[in-house]
This record gives sequence, structure tokens and C-alpha cells, in this order.
Amino acid sequence: MSAQNSAPGPLKQSVRRVKKSVAKGWKSLKERISIPYLNRMTSQERVGIVYRVPSEMSIEERLFLFAFIRGTRPQRVLEIGSRHGGSAAIISCAMEDNGRGQVIGIDPGPDITVKKSLFHGRFHLISRPSPEAIPEAYQVANGFFDLVFIDGLHTHRQCAADLAGSLPYLADGGYVLFHDAFHLGVSESIRQALESDPRLHDCGYMCVRPYTDEPLLSYRGLRMLRFASSAVANPEPLIEAGYREVGLNPPVPHPDLLDHDGWYCRHFEPCPHCRAEKAALVSSKR
Repeated sequence: MSAQNSAPGPLKQSVRRVKKSVAKGWKSLKERISIPYLNRMTSQERVGIVYRVPSEMSIEERLFLFAFIRGTRPQRVLEIGSRHGGSAAIISCAMEDNGRGQVIGIDPGPDITVKKSLFHGRFHLISRPSPEAIPEAYQVANGFFDLVFIDGLHTHRQCAADLAGSLPYLADGGYVLFHDAFHLGVSESIRQALESDPRLHDCGYMCVRPYTDEPLLSYRGLRMLRFASSAVANPEPLIEAGYREVGLNPPVPHPDLLDHDGWYCRHFEPCPHCRAEKAALVSSKR
């Protein structure tokens, strides 16, 4: 049979083009369907909440708060100063995406304007002042807090009291996040706490743009402290928990793996671990 006779006819070529076009369109449709609709609060990845709730935080501060909750996956969060419920909704939506967590809010005069559905049943409000209400919040949470978010009254006296009252209920390795950390009173209370308590470690400013329209004091700014017996964070418990969560055994640390990187070892130079594995394979085939 000649090459000319074996070539597909015009009809077959048209059918193939249609099939290819349909397959490409279906793939594109599936990709579109799988992309979360960020502003739909029933969709996975509810980061669109940062644009929907009332809050005095800047957009970068809202985004950081959402991302921090998603990244650290806290089980219990204490929020001091809930006001309209904006930051509590951001935390709650991030927790809903994580599939875990609850936030306990403290505010002596809350005015919650956020829809109840946006909290996903993860927000519990205590209408009492801080730090007096912190022991009650601990009881409601049924355990130590992984994060304390302090955004209450912005005075040196109150911020120092909020921080001091929170520390006995903060888990080892937990975090304290301050809003309006550029405020002179808030900043000074943080400085004094760092000097007096060796368990507090300064992580610096997470958002660095101050509010500059106030003639006497600066506002905004997120600053973070880590509360831990050791200044160095140990990744092993987090790695082990991550592997256990998906039903796998965690990797066993070994000195030969210190310079192992799958891509680099395959394309450039194998590490001691890869060389040992290759030598063992060659030996087993002999």
C-alpha cells in the first residue's frame, strides 16, 4: 500500500481535530472548575474573606493573618479585641480551610456585624474585659492556645496586662501577634516583655507600613513574638505530624541526607546517600 493511500482522509482528519479540540476544551473546563472561587464562602480557599469583612487592618495585614493561620494550622486561638468580628472571621475562614481550629474572642463591648455563617461555627465570644476573661477563654478552648492575637485597647498599661495575662495559657512554641504594633505604648510594652522574659523571642515586624495620618502616634503594623523554652524551633514534630496525617511513616533523619536534594542529585552530583544507594544496588546485582 502506498504512503498516499495510507494517509487518513479528510473526514478522519476532521474527526481527529474535533476530538482534539473537545479534549482540550474539557481539560480547560475541568481546570476552571477546580479553581476555588475565592469570594464564595462555601468554596475551598476562602481568602476572599479579607475583602469582605469590616476591619481596621490594612489589606496586607489581613492577608498575612489569613496566610499565617493557614500555614501554622493552630488548634486554638485567643483573640483579645474582637470589635465587629472582622479579624475573627478571617481566622475562622482560614481554620475552615484547614479543617481544624477554634478562636475564642474577648471583648467587653463587642459590636459584631459579620454574618454568623462566616464564622463557620468556629468563633466563641466572651463579652468581658481582658485579662480577667482569659482564664474563662482557656476553659472554653479546653487547652493551651497556639496563638494569641492582641488587638485590644492600644495603651501601654493595657497591652502589657493582656500579654502578661496570656502567657500562662500559651502553648510552648506558640505565638503572640500584635496589631498596631507601631503605637508607642504597644511597642514599649513589647520591648519590656522581651527584656524581662527569656521565653519570649522577637520575630520582628510582619507588616511594616505605619498609619501616618495621626499627628501624635503611629498605628498599624503587625509584630510577632514566639513563646518557647528554646530559641530554635525544632521541625521534627511538625514533619512527623504531617506524615502521620496522610497515613505515612515520617522520614528518619540521617547525616547522609543533609546535602540530599532529589533534583540536584539526579542532574548534577549525587549526595553521599545517593552514592551509597547506587553502590548497594550494583552490589546486589553481582
